[in-house]
Amino acid sequence: MTEQSLKPKSARFEFIDILRGLSVLWMIEAHLTDVVLSPAIKQTFLFYLIDKSNGFVATIFLFCAGAGFYIATSRKFDDYKKFRKPLWIYLRKLAFILFIAFAMHLPVRNFTALFNLSNGDFIRFVECDILNTIVYSSLLALLIFFVIPKINYLKYISIGISLVIYYSTSFVWAADPFQYLHPFFATWFAEWPVSHFPLTPWMGHFFAGLAATSFFMEAENKKKFSLRLGIISISLATFLLIFKEIPILNYPYAEDWWYTSPTHFIFRISFVIFLFSFLYYFEDYLKNKFYAHSLLLMGRESLLLYVGNVVLIYGSIINTGIRQLFPHQVGWFIFLLLFIGLTAMLYQISKGWHYLKIEKPIYSKLIIYTLSILFILMLYFDWYNKIVYG
Repeated sequence: MTEQSLKPKSARFEFIDILRGLSVLWMIEAHLTDVVLSPAIKQTFLFYLIDKSNGFVATIFLFCAGAGFYIATSRKFDDYKKFRKPLWIYLRKLAFILFIAFAMHLPVRNFTALFNLSNGDFIRFVECDILNTIVYSSLLALLIFFVIPKINYLKYISIGISLVIYYSTSFVWAADPFQYLHPFFATWFAEWPVSHFPLTPWMGHFFAGLAATSFFMEAENKKKFSLRLGIISISLATFLLIFKEIPILNYPYAEDWWYTSPTHFIFRISFVIFLFSFLYYFEDYLKNKFYAHSLLLMGRESLLLYVGNVVLIYGSIINTGIRQLFPHQVGWFIFLLLFIGLTAMLYQISKGWHYLKIEKPIYSKLIIYTLSILFILMLYFDWYNKIVYG
């Protein structure tokens, strides 16, 4: 793969891809520790710290999705407003991501059974995972985008949406969405473990990324702005973590600060904003480092790496994953070997796929369409069961 194939349309945005790449690397670690480490290790203080740090993975992922939304819409404001081709391309992309999200949740291997799911299997199928949240958040942001007369209004609306979501999460979960919504829509707001990434609170991180990127892009002196933003955000994150137990920050409707407290959500997003600012401020220094090149590639292919690591680690209806092979039974050494091996394999796959998309885009599209059609036909004709079970 050539260096040129990794060059973005604007070098100014490399740091966002690097941030997304960092979240991908972090995500592989988080998923592996979740499924392979022994219960004894999970009782240690070291794992406690790792587990708390893993909460930043999805926050970064959604923040970057919001940042990407702003960059895309700000560049094509008129095209989107006038329903030109770029809008339909973007909507097609969202539809494809949603297709992948539902495909990863399939509880059965054929269409006949899909239309006769039990209530539990249906909820599992339509649960709100991180890809669902990205798509639903993007559609809401797009709707707001069409209503507002100027794009610079979007950042203030986004801040308001984030805060409302952060402070309403406890109420939404306590009210039990299944009591007043159809199960399909109830999963959008249902707390873990029903939905892994419900809109409350995770949509708030998407809009926070949208707002932060908007302010950043509008700043005349971006270096100075990123320095100030970084100092403010890390100071706020540190303050909220240290003083989380003081009465004024002890949200009365959240029993666990690490679970539903709005100040916890603000702490998470503040640290991510710090990383966003830090990476931009030191971008000139970092971009020539070998690890930055790798993170940049992983950030560009984050969707492929997300799907790949989830399928390989957790398994799916058509494959056995690492979870089935090493269910909560390994120590740190075996974990490290698995992490290095899996990361290296996924990196090489993403490297080849990125080259194909840039150098042979027709072939990459053909592969996507072919695999999608084969997957649908497999479900329709029940090929999997016939091949595997005869």
